[in-house]
Amino acid sequence: MGGVIVDVAVFSGGKAQIKNALLRNAKVSNSDASQIFHEIEMRPIVLLGGDGATLQYQGGDSYFGTPRIEPDMSGLPALGAGEIYTVSPINVSGSQFTAKVKKIVGGSLANQNANVYGAGQATGSFPSHVMQKPTIPDAYNDQYYFTGNGLGVLYEESYELLGPNSWRYETKFTYSIGVYFVNLQSLTWQLATTISGNFTRVGNATSQAQAQSVGRNQTPFAFARSVIYSGDIGDIGARSFGLHPNSGSITNFANVAYTTQSAATEVSVGTLIPWRVYPPASS
Repeated sequence: MGGVIVDVAVFSGGKAQIKNALLRNAKVSNSDASQIFHEIEMRPIVLLGGDGATLQYQGGDSYFGTPRIEPDMSGLPALGAGEIYTVSPINVSGSQFTAKVKKIVGGSLANQNANVYGAGQATGSFPSHVMQKPTIPDAYNDQYYFTGNGLGVLYEESYELLGPNSWRYETKFTYSIGVYFVNLQSLTWQLATTISGNFTRVGNATSQAQAQSVGRNQTPFAFARSVIYSGDIGDIGARSFGLHPNSGSITNFANVAYTTQSAATEVSVGTLIPWRVYPPASS
């Protein structure tokens, strides 16, 4: 070549030495006696590229087939809580592909408060106390925190004469409140749980009549309960959350607190990663 002699193949002692050879569908055996031949394993082409990059295998040359492409993700930075990588070759052809190196980022959290009464809270309605839901999304973790106030109902009382003009009273009260949600599919009120409890009043009075009057006087109580509801929440008119007393009464439906999460998004990752390109399988 150009007046220079270059050894391409040398045969000596029954062996062939080949340099810089281009071979197709070559097979080898492990010994002269073997009748089994294995295909020569080809090393992959390694390309470096980041998200959105178009990577050619070899200057526009083509396999005239679809190669197998494997991303090496070992060099990507650690993910944050709730994040996942989406890494893959896309638009793969015989001569090139596009690198996709992205991650899915969870949506941000936002605290919500339902504290506006909905329509239909007139006396005699069911549930007796209702609340509007200020957002279309439900709680991301299905957790709702109900707060309010009420009056218990007397279920047990005792009075004791301690001495002249001295009486002791002990009165016990109970309450039970149903917690309701409007189910989106059926558009009916569904009972999620019941908030219930007991409390005791103890005191002194100067007479039995006074002890009974004071002891039987209903004492306000406050309630706060975290409620899990996994169904989709709808509304009837402007009503989505409801409370209804089974015993005792409700004087104030104060708030329903919950947390929503915005939709997850896919964002580009700026790190370049290796891509190993293997030839198409032999036909």
